[in-house]
Amino acid sequence: MQTTELDGLVKSAQNGSREAFGQIVLRFQDMAFATAYAMLGNPQLAEDAAQEAFLDAYQNLAKLRDAAAFPGWFRRIVVGRTHRQLRQMPHQFTPLEDIGALYAHTPDPATHLETWQLQHDVHHALETL
Repeated sequence: MQTTELDGLVKSAQNGSREAFGQIVLRFQDMAFATAYAMLGNPQLAEDAAQEAFLDAYQNLAKLRDAAAFPGWFRRIVVGRTHRQLRQMPHQFTPLEDIGALYAHTPDPATHLETWQLQHDVHHALETL
């Protein structure tokens, strides 16, 4: 995405354009999910964290002074939201002998991201009907 295009979307969203913010969401949803998933290791929790991060960003968009700084600003929001979610999670302990079995059934992040993206695209397409 061109920096000037992103700047325009951010400024429009700051002026109240929900459509512009929707375009921002579409462009940054993969990054938000991937960041949260890398930290949480759980696709459902990562999706929740990403959604909450977008809500936080929307509510605080007026505080962003430089539209070009949006990517880094938003990434910090995602990381902060994910850290809050991690603090709220109960600590779980897995015996060392069970760790191999635990990861043997976990899909790799790329496969999961592709599946999530397809589900999101289908959901978005259905919403536009």
